Amino acid sequence: MDTLLTWVVCAVGLCGAELAYWLPLKKRRNFTMRTALNFIAAVPLAQVIIWANSGHANPTMLLVIYGGYFIWAAVSTHLCTLLDWSASAYCSIWIVLTTESVYELWRVLIWTAQALGMRHLPLHSTPMLLGQLGFTIACCVTVRYTMARTMPEDGIYHIMSVLQLTYKFNYRIVGNDIELYANPER
Repeated sequence: MDTLLTWVVCAVGLCGAELAYWLPLKKRRNFTMRTALNFIAAVPLAQVIIWANSGHANPTMLLVIYGGYFIWAAVSTHLCTLLDWSASAYCSIWIVLTTESVYELWRVLIWTAQALGMRHLPLHSTPMLLGQLGFTIACCVTVRYTMARTMPEDGIYHIMSVLQLTYKFNYRIVGNDIELYANPER
């Protein structure tokens, strides 16, 4: 039971972060079905991430697993929203950062409680996993209604390429500084 709950908590963390950033965006047709399928696909990914974080993987393997997670988040973002590939990759960076930050905040909360002398149950017990689930949901809802709602413009992310930036701006290097000037409208 606790193993299944651990997978669900991790999958909710993965998908909760995705939903926090996806809900303010323009969505593809059948968004609900696509999101449900994404959650089902998140459970095996969660199992791999849990395995890797429990000390079984070396640093190179962790890099590969989190690189795969980044790619999975970018592809699922592209398939569930109307973002192009570069904007999906940008969104997936925020998804990965949010997922990992929420998990680390949970660990800091546990360590702080322990440092203050509070006793707690084992981390993989049902009450602690339910607490982590509630904490994860609360954090994802907070991200959704604070940071994530202000990021998109007109329901999409506008990502400028380097070429577009060089067209709009001119720069000059002065000593150790870079001065940036807007080009006049043409």
